[in-house]
Amino acid sequence: AFVERIKALMKNPKYVDEVPLARRLSSVPLVKVLQFVADHYRVDPACFAVKHSKESSRDVAAWLARRVTTATLRELSFPFGLRHPDSVRNLIRRAEHAMAKSKRFRKKVDEILRRLQENTENRV
Repeated sequence: AFVERIKALMKNPKYVDEVPLARRLSSVPLVKVLQFVADHYRVDPACFAVKHSKESSRDVAAWLARRVTTATLRELSFPFGLRHPDSVRNLIRRAEHAMAKSKRFRKKVDEILRRLQENTENRV
């Protein structure tokens, strides 16, 4: 009950400076996100590191990793086979563009996000 109360307090911060703390508390490990997305798409997580890949699974993994982990762009560049941290933003933009274009794709990504959060909710 105590952990749930603290999580509830941290999810809805009253002040802007509490946001990074809330993000750290509710974050998911990067490895877990990559494995979860790979399992969902039935691919090997190593395929995310293939340069110039147009696979939507790679874009979704980058978008989710940026959203639910505390990993910086620099930390995200290695698992996605990128040399420059700003290149990760391109993957994220591609995912956002696909979600804006297709409601079906957006629902699929939202479902992955929901299942990921359910899967990792009680890990404390």
